Amino acid sequence: MAKRENTTSKLILKVITGQTMAGKDKYAQRVFRNLNPAIGDEQAYELGAKLGRLQEYTVAAVVRQDASDLIAE
Repeated sequence: MAKRENTTSKLILKVITGQTMAGKDKYAQRVFRNLNPAIGDEQAYELGAKLGRLQEYTVAAVVRQDASDLIAE
């Protein structure tokens, strides 16, 4: 059996910054580190939506990224 340790989380906003010559959207990421890993996905999304309203560009996606060390028990 394994368990998680040292979990870290970050919130990533994918924003549309313009268009390519071919007319496709160009994207950039806004990364917010040190997100409390204990908060729920709904709370993380609400935070991302609020941060998105502060952005100059349109938000295309809100992403939560978690990382953990897996330790054998």
